[in-house]
Amino acid sequence: MPSSVNWYPGHEGRLIQQVFSGALTVEDVAAGSEAVAKHIRDGVHPVHLLADVTSVVSFPKAPTQLKQAAVHFKEPGLGWIVLVGASSMMGMFASLITQLGGVKLRSFPTDEEALEFIAQQDRTFVK
Repeated sequence: MPSSVNWYPGHEGRLIQQVFSGALTVEDVAAGSEAVAKHIRDGVHPVHLLADVTSVVSFPKAPTQLKQAAVHFKEPGLGWIVLVGASSMMGMFASLITQLGGVKLRSFPTDEEALEFIAQQDRTFVK
């Protein structure tokens, strides 16, 4: 399975954990995005997304297709998207796509740093 989508343990309703692995396709991104969008709608806004891409071996490099596949970008309850474990190339693509989609993105090497950042940006989020 290229991605799993669940509530981050201890942060149910506020932080989504999406874990990607392997060789991703645009279809994989779209399917994961639908699951993320449902979590956002079910959560307490703003709902943040921690996307762990540590185990991704390849990803599509088509910004327009990826932006179209990322339906969760249009969810009004979306807070920050934080990437964990992104390579410099993946980070560059993610930054471009999120800029095109008008969403907020940061990248960190660890979950702990990502959680700290979210807590600094959202005073209602308890780390």
